[in-house]
Amino acid sequence: MECSYYAELEIPPSASAEQVKAAYRRLALLHHPDKNPSGAAASAEKFNRISQAFSVLRDPKSRADYDESRSTGRRGHCATAPKLSRQSSFSFAKAQLLFQEVFGELPSLAGAAQGLASATGLTACAETVGRLETVREAVAEHKDWIAQGAGAEVEEKLRIERKCRKEVEQLLSRLQEHESSLAAAHELRKNRTFSLGEDLWEWLHGERKAADDCFDNYAAVETRCLKKELRSAESVWEESLRLLSEARAAAKAARQEVSRVRKSGVVSLSEAANASTFLLGSFARAAGAEKGEGSNKLRVRIQRDLVARKWSEHQTYV
Repeated sequence: MECSYYAELEIPPSASAEQVKAAYRRLALLHHPDKNPSGAAASAEKFNRISQAFSVLRDPKSRADYDESRSTGRRGHCATAPKLSRQSSFSFAKAQLLFQEVFGELPSLAGAAQGLASATGLTACAETVGRLETVREAVAEHKDWIAQGAGAEVEEKLRIERKCRKEVEQLLSRLQEHESSLAAAHELRKNRTFSLGEDLWEWLHGERKAADDCFDNYAAVETRCLKKELRSAESVWEESLRLLSEARAAAKAARQEVSRVRKSGVVSLSEAANASTFLLGSFARAAGAEKGEGSNKLRVRIQRDLVARKWSEHQTYV
């Protein structure tokens, strides 16, 4: 590759803007003087050339001018590129400002390099920790505890679903009994007989029809209420079925996680951290259970001893 801005960034002339920036970020971090204290002078010179090249190639207009000058055959060193002679005075201060613009305020590249090394070491450490038998057993125990909790959740959702289903069945039975009684009442009404005097009285006063209308209105209201209660209960039952299905799926996934941890032999760092948190919490709960009411008595005794000590010091001082 010829000596050019593209050569400084180690990219082809057809590189996209994203590739230009990525190349600058990689090379600027690699050759920054803060990262190479033993060869600061050479690193500063290389860092300047990389920054100068990026300052031209990142701007579409400057890059177009540079590409045009190269296409006419006037190729030379980066610092003496035609139409861009003003770049020859590119200083280290400008390079630093450009670096801060791209990366933000970084106190030290050495610190950044140490951070990258630490991250790499942490990843290797995580892989090593994940293969330890003790860690795998702790993670498996944590996963098993989660699976047990998921199983208990399934039992609870199943209990709720059975209760909702029973309520639906009871309401459905009440509605059927109500409709059966209405059908029997209408059948009796159809088959009833009256004397001539009773029919004449009904014709004059309409008491029988009024009573029948009142009964029908009451029966209609009761039917609507029962159907509304039944629809509401069915909706709650459907929701309980959905939650039961989700709980069963979660329990199945939890059991699969336990099986995976015990069979695969490798766990992630986050799984190990969660397991350690779980175990510490278990120890704390166990310690709290052992103390029970004795913790309050211990606190009172400590406070009493502290007061007695302060009083003794006061008496000695007096």
